[in-house]
Amino acid sequence: MSDDEFIEIVTRPAAEVARRAIILSAVCRRAFLELSDAGEGVAPPLTGHVGGDPDDGGGRAGDDDDGAGDVGEGFDLLAWLLDEGLSDDLTPDEVSLLRAPLGALDRDEAEGLTWTVEALTGLVWALGLLPAPPAFDRPTDGEALLSVLPEPESPTGTFCREARLRDETEIAAARDEAEIWDWRAGLQPELRHPDRSRQRDAREALADVVAEARDSGLLPPLPATDLLVSGEPYATVDDDALVTLAAIASHRLHALNWVCGFGETWDTVPDEV
Repeated sequence: MSDDEFIEIVTRPAAEVARRAIILSAVCRRAFLELSDAGEGVAPPLTGHVGGDPDDGGGRAGDDDDGAGDVGEGFDLLAWLLDEGLSDDLTPDEVSLLRAPLGALDRDEAEGLTWTVEALTGLVWALGLLPAPPAFDRPTDGEALLSVLPEPESPTGTFCREARLRDETEIAAARDEAEIWDWRAGLQPELRHPDRSRQRDAREALADVVAEARDSGLLPPLPATDLLVSGEPYATVDDDALVTLAAIASHRLHALNWVCGFGETWDTVPDEV
């Protein structure tokens, strides 16, 4: 976490955030196309991390008998974005991904891309398209998230022109909360370190951060010395849950840091500000 008490932010234009959300929605759809056995549509529930088919045998994600159809599905997403004038907003990696034929990614790569849903969550919330701040202790329902964004091949101009961001103070607070959850994920090894003095220092730092966040209104006014995951202390969750929590926090923090103006491009957003 930053040592500075105040961080100056300059939020990006709402239309730019809307364009980036549309692009990330295409990346999310492509990730789930890769994981779909049929290579068609988007597989619900589109939560932040999806396991592959256990019977797949470790082959390419999205392999099926109709490769030509897969190529068309993937290319249509890129063609849609280019037709909508979003070429300047696409990163080189996004262009390469969307241009590649389905099945070009292995399953691990495709599953990794599904975490883009969590970055998209930060953008969609900042645009005021979610009624409440999304919880950090569970993955987003990606199907519901995509439903508030333009569908592939539909016009996006009105969506971008009418986009509005939440109040800057509200966005800054959400960024701070994401930073706390991201920091908490990184603290876990210290809390489990065999050196008891390091464990003690980590517990004290955690208690201080939680108390400060609670006093500032970032966390609920509960008498807890740790973040709560489904009502239980973060420290009690298992290793699989830790991976999920860390991914949720890091992707949402990346998105909110970008909205707050940090980094020249989406790919150069700093991990710490």
